[in-house]
Amino acid sequence: NQLNYSIDSLPPTVSIAFNPAYPPVMPNGQNLWYKTNVGITITGNDGVGGSGIKYDYYRTNVDGAGWSGWISSIQAPPATQSYPFSDTILNEGVIDIQYKAEDNIGNTSATPISTIKIDKTPPTQPILDALSSPTNSMTITLNWAEGQSSDATSGLAGYNIYRRENAG
Repeated sequence: NQLNYSIDSLPPTVSIAFNPAYPPVMPNGQNLWYKTNVGITITGNDGVGGSGIKYDYYRTNVDGAGWSGWISSIQAPPATQSYPFSDTILNEGVIDIQYKAEDNIGNTSATPISTIKIDKTPPTQPILDALSSPTNSMTITLNWAEGQSSDATSGLAGYNIYRRENAG
């Protein structure tokens, strides 16, 4: 009789990918803000000769409020060298995501942190003060009170004002 065994003393590696992808594609809002939920895929890899990935994990910290509990994948099939785990981030704000992978004998990867910014709520629009009757003048002055418009999550980038002629 002969007994063969192998030793797995190396921790797995772990990576994260975003959907919509960043990089190389920029988030779908201005200043690196996403305007939609963001899909994440955490992938643990135990390499050739490793015992295989058992679980991938992640946790979040939204706007510095403190870390959530770890969320784990379902257990990977035995001897799976690379195991992806996908989920969706629904929160709004500046979100730190910490992630890790664990192999079948308990070795744990490093726990890197990636940051995304999500703002799905449009800003409030200002209420314009009453305008006088239009004249043939080319100058129209628009006034609104400061603080009427806001965006609590990502802040206001500015105002867009459009002119429409012959409406009626």
